[in-house]
Amino acid sequence: MIYRNLNAEMARQGITQKELAKMVGRTGSTMSLKLNGLSSISLEEAKIIKTVLKSDLSLEDLFEVV
Repeated sequence: MIYRNLNAEMARQGITQKELAKMVGRTGSTMSLKLNGLSSISLEEAKIIKTVLKSDLSLEDLFEVV
């Protein structure tokens, strides 16, 4: 996963890629592609993910690429 802060936030909450995908209305395989940088995450998807995770991080920090 290339989004270190997003990965950490998911781990803190015990949320898997598959669970996150379901929460945001995507398939597990689509979410995997997005979280591994093989497909882009739209701004709208990023906002939904941030909301679903109830993260206090900014979008820029949550989706910082490392």
